[in-house]
Amino acid sequence: MTSRVLTLVLGGTLLGACATGSGGVPTVAPQTGVDAGATQTPPPAIDASASDTSPTGDAGTIDPTPFDAGTIDPGPIDAGTPVTPVDSGTDAGPPPTPDAGPPPRPCTPLPTTGTITIDGSTSGAATWQRPNAAVSCPATTRASGAIPYAEHVLCNQGAAGTFELVVDSGADAYLVVYDGDSMPSDPLACRDGDDDSADPLLPLPLVGGLAVPAGGRVLVVVTGYGASDYGPYSLYVSRE
Repeated sequence: MTSRVLTLVLGGTLLGACATGSGGVPTVAPQTGVDAGATQTPPPAIDASASDTSPTGDAGTIDPTPFDAGTIDPGPIDAGTPVTPVDSGTDAGPPPTPDAGPPPRPCTPLPTTGTITIDGSTSGAATWQRPNAAVSCPATTRASGAIPYAEHVLCNQGAAGTFELVVDSGADAYLVVYDGDSMPSDPLACRDGDDDSADPLLPLPLVGGLAVPAGGRVLVVVTGYGASDYGPYSLYVSRE
């Protein structure tokens, strides 16, 4: 007798039957149904109309503290050495003229030939302590007392030459000469002077051989020997 095993695989379930029939014919038990295994519950259908109410992702908490950009240095910015502006050629006018001092004093022209006469007076004039110019120039001493005096500026508008000065006065006159057209800060710095001429026939102050270049100037001071010697006078100037 032969035994056979009929194996049926359906849905992953093994069904087995073993039977012995008469005549050696195997008897197969009738199959009442196919066992497909455990019934599987289908997944629920997805409702596409329902809104997904699941919470959204947490983006994190925003820090309200303001951003610290660091401390700003309030100190001044060093712009470096300033650039000298370029002169575009605008005419700013002429440069300032240096102070040349006071203008020249008015002068009496020295004679080109012959003699000129200049009249004046020392009455009520300014006073000074005249230098003892008849002794030497530059002088080393001064006369005592306040002696009246008058000034005359002589300018040579002609050729260079030498000149003679004579003062005629009823008072005991005195003559002092300076270079230039103003009294120096030190009145002792005289160029020449005289009290009475050495000529007994002309006992008057006289200065001769006074060289003056073309364009040159001299200051002639007519004064007195003492404080009481003042009054009208005449100054004679001759080209030698």
